[in-house]
Amino acid sequence: MTKYELRVLICSLLGVGPGKTLLDIGSGTGSITCQWAEMGADVWAIESQRDAYDLTLENLERLGLTAQVIHGMAPQDLPRLAMDGCFLGGSRGQMAEIFPYLEENLRPRGIFCGAFITLKNLEICRRELQKWGYEQMETRLIQVSMENEIGLMIAQNPIFLVRGVKRG
Repeated sequence: MTKYELRVLICSLLGVGPGKTLLDIGSGTGSITCQWAEMGADVWAIESQRDAYDLTLENLERLGLTAQVIHGMAPQDLPRLAMDGCFLGGSRGQMAEIFPYLEENLRPRGIFCGAFITLKNLEICRRELQKWGYEQMETRLIQVSMENEIGLMIAQNPIFLVRGVKRG
């Protein structure tokens, strides 16, 4: 599950709000999907793993939220729709194949944001953003620590966040 602090930053980087059409690629537990739906966005999500897909649907239902959730692989099972922003949480090794889809479907000046735990995937993403002419590229390394029951700060895994704006 994407931790609260990361969800808040991702929402801020994407400018999430009412009237925005957003795509969550690799929805996992649905924490990003649910957050966006709660903020009034028109949300589409895709997840390839059946148990994670089911969990995304469960969490939406439990919270009384609505989103379009697809059980399938990106990019081949993604809908053809104009979107304002896209978050990439997992690509199943298809990252380079996702960018032609974004070229066709992400609106000009649309925002891409990706989260990665490995340097390899970070660099693949940065290369693709450069290749496709994204602007205002920025990379952050986010490290969150949380206090445990006895007062010690316990570090969570660091996450790379990458953001780019599609040329327009």
